[in-house]
Amino acid sequence: MKIRYVDGYKIRQFLDADFDSFHFNQGDSLNFDSKWYIPKNEAWCDVSLKGEVDFFKHVELSNIDNRAQAIRKFTEKDKIPNFKIKRKKQGNVYIVYVDGSIVRTHIDPWFVCGGHGYVYTYVPKEEIWIDIKMDRRDISHIILHESLERELMSKKKKSYDVAHEYATVAEKESRRKAGGSYLGDENYPYNNFKELIKSFYVRGTKERK
Repeated sequence: MKIRYVDGYKIRQFLDADFDSFHFNQGDSLNFDSKWYIPKNEAWCDVSLKGEVDFFKHVELSNIDNRAQAIRKFTEKDKIPNFKIKRKKQGNVYIVYVDGSIVRTHIDPWFVCGGHGYVYTYVPKEEIWIDIKMDRRDISHIILHESLERELMSKKKKSYDVAHEYATVAEKESRRKAGGSYLGDENYPYNNFKELIKSFYVRGTKERK
C-alpha cells in the first residue's frame, strides 16, 4: 500500500470534514469511516502530521478496533511529558491547546484534532482539548465542532454519533464561510472526480511504502 501525503485542510474544506490524520479505503460502504474516495492501493496521511506517519501506519493498519486495546498496545509507559501548551476560558469551558503527538504516544493513539470529556474519559469534563499539530486554519472550525458536540452530549443527552453528526453539519457551514464547498453545493469547483482527488496530493513529497 502506497502512503500519500495529502493536504488535509483542503480535504476537510472540499470533501470530508471528518478526514483527520491517516486513512485508507475501508471498502465497506456501511463503515462509519469508510473513506470511499481514497484509491484502494493508497493510504493518505495529512501532510501537517508527516512526522508521525510511521506511528499512524503502525496503529491504523494493526486491525485493532478497540480503544482500550490500542492504548495498551501503542502508548508508552514512561512519565508523560508536559503536553498542555495554552489554556483559555470560553464560556463555561476551557479550551486547552495540546501537543497531540504526545497525547497519541503516551495517552491515546486515537486522539486526533480535538476532543472533550464526554467522549475521551481522560479529558476533564470542563475542558476541550485542541491539537496544535493540525493546520492552524482548522482550529476555529474544530473548536466549534467540539463545543457543540459537547453541549449536545452534556445538556441534551445525545449519543456521540448523533451529536457528532450535528456538530459536523455546523462545522461544514463554518468552513463554507471560510471558502469551503461540498458535493452538491451550487458553487462546487470540481466537475471531475479524478481531478478532485489529485488536487489533494502534496507535490514535492515522496510516496512511502
